[in-house]
Amino acid sequence: MRDFLQYWRTYSPEIGFGKPLTFSASAQFVRLKPGDVLWIVALKQRRLTLLGRLEVATIENRENAVKQIGEDTYEAPLYALAKKDTVHDLIEIDIQELAARLRFNSVKGSLNLPDPDCTNGQQLQTMRELTPETTSLLQTVLHSNGKHGGTT
Repeated sequence: MRDFLQYWRTYSPEIGFGKPLTFSASAQFVRLKPGDVLWIVALKQRRLTLLGRLEVATIENRENAVKQIGEDTYEAPLYALAKKDTVHDLIEIDIQELAARLRFNSVKGSLNLPDPDCTNGQQLQTMRELTPETTSLLQTVLHSNGKHGGTT
């Protein structure tokens, strides 16, 4: 199992907040496998915000995903559908203070934060694999806010 950070550039709280986090979609999901975990983030007023954790049950093309989740979704080639027993509602937890501590298994192992009070979304556009330490940090944040998002 691997953990990834996925950025939702077009997140709209009016539409998604408080609704079950049953899927996510992206062309980048060719890298995902069942059992992998997505840590989904967005920017609210340029501050990094954790929206939730999605444990992947299956990766589907749009046609198959629509059969399971319905037409009320955005256009993307691949969909990660959540394991049923791990689904939780979309949340908003400001994690900007933790942004400098996030680490990735990649050449650019951390975010560039010239201003520690805001994050540039361009750095988040590529889905990045998280280190185990970062995964533990995010899991702690989720639990300390009364959210569980399944188990790691």
